[in-house]
Amino acid sequence: MTTRGVAHEAGVQAPAIYRLFGDKDGLLEAVAEHVMTAYVSTKAAIVEEAEAASVDPLVDLRAGWEAQMDFGLRNPTLFRMLSDPDRVMTSPAARTGKAVLEARIRRVAVAGRLKVAERRAVELFQAAGVGVITTVLATPPDERDPSLVDAVLEGVLAQIITDNPVVTNAGSLPTTIAFRAIAPSLPGLSATERELLTEWLDRALAADAERIS
Repeated sequence: MTTRGVAHEAGVQAPAIYRLFGDKDGLLEAVAEHVMTAYVSTKAAIVEEAEAASVDPLVDLRAGWEAQMDFGLRNPTLFRMLSDPDRVMTSPAARTGKAVLEARIRRVAVAGRLKVAERRAVELFQAAGVGVITTVLATPPDERDPSLVDAVLEGVLAQIITDNPVVTNAGSLPTTIAFRAIAPSLPGLSATERELLTEWLDRALAADAERIS
């Protein structure tokens, strides 16, 4: 790809690209951000629809994983750009994408199915997703293990999901996690009271995490 070729297809003079984007890399960054923004918007709408239709949050979480795997493996060059740590830190689309994952994890927590803190679940899910796509893309097509993506998902779910309450000295951990998930939006409390309640629950979860580890 050349800036001259892009300018020709866009019907503009080549200097316009440098004026608007700095250089070819700047143009590629803008394209990547545009594509990611559109993709994330679609994901956000799916999560909203799933919540409105009371779709099982675990089913929705699995669907989100499958969509992310499909996107990353179908768009290897774009995925490599978007998963660069330095770029992720400054990308609005990347932050929105993480917020979508957080919303999915929160639905699981509210349902009482999460056995680790929300932040921990999000980080595990995110790390596993980036890691497995990177591994598959780095493997020659004829040597790829078709079961790897599903195996990694099941491994992450085993770490974060519970079918039965996990009882600790402090009581039911999934219940505490679920309460933490809804605490910021509880009615009848002031903003200060919600913030204080959230802090207490975070401390309780941190104490549980230390005890379990």
